[in-house]
Amino acid sequence: MSDQASSKTSTLVAIVVLAASLSLLCLRISRPTTINIVVAENSTRTEQIPNLYSRADVAWIVTLSTVTAGAAVYLVFWQSRRPTEPAASKKRKWNQTLDRLRGAEKTIYGYLVECEGVAFQSDVVEKTGLAKGTVSIALARMQSKDLLERRTNGTMNVVVLK
Repeated sequence: MSDQASSKTSTLVAIVVLAASLSLLCLRISRPTTINIVVAENSTRTEQIPNLYSRADVAWIVTLSTVTAGAAVYLVFWQSRRPTEPAASKKRKWNQTLDRLRGAEKTIYGYLVECEGVAFQSDVVEKTGLAKGTVSIALARMQSKDLLERRTNGTMNVVVLK
């Protein structure tokens, strides 16, 4: 099984575990066990005390809370940080593209490769020493070749290699 298929399977399992544990947790919290108490004075009788959690209820709630939190942490933090494409493969692709470029495009693309594929456009201008207009024109050409993407982040442009 490929890394991507394995990642999708892990994500699907985590989602199912999260949904099931969250559902069971809500059910356990909303419906505590009714405890029966037998009182003996002159006679024996049974009284039910509602809305009181038994030790078993508390154990279930703690266990389900732990499972729910674990699945949520996996989905939010660990899974979201996994690269979609292995870094070595991505770098190899970028370096092959870099070999085909010339002039300002090669200088800019090389800088972006050094920055792991992401940089502010203003940093590209500053670090490459190229004129702002030259960088803008070269980025537009590379974007039309589908080599990169420019995204607006507030008042700044972020350049991202594809």
